[in-house]
Amino acid sequence: LATDDRAERFAGHFPAAAVHPIQSATMGSKNPFALLGAFWKIWRGVRQASAVIARIKPDAVVGFGGYPTLPPLYAATRRKVPTLIHEQNAVMGRANRALAGRVDAIAGGFLPQDSSAAGVKTVTTGNPVR
Repeated sequence: LATDDRAERFAGHFPAAAVHPIQSATMGSKNPFALLGAFWKIWRGVRQASAVIARIKPDAVVGFGGYPTLPPLYAATRRKVPTLIHEQNAVMGRANRALAGRVDAIAGGFLPQDSSAAGVKTVTTGNPVR
């Protein structure tokens, strides 16, 4: 499990060796200084994720959208690790749209196969349930 700092409160539910906090940030601000800071945090997260991927050598990296998805998925695509994103909504979010052209597959509950920019990489799978 690679996640941002917000999910550390759930870390007790996973084995210690399975939790890897990775920095990330949202690009929601229009303030240029805030955007620069967010970009820097995301880049640090990519470097952290790349180190984790090199160490644990995962068979694949899966992301479920949102800004915490960017660093690990981007790092995985750079390291040639198979990648998948899952989009739970009918309209793909910003993070998943940014990654769509780089990942190996896109799964989703409501995505029409012909509407994705990635086209053939899209598979309608349904949504995971808790």
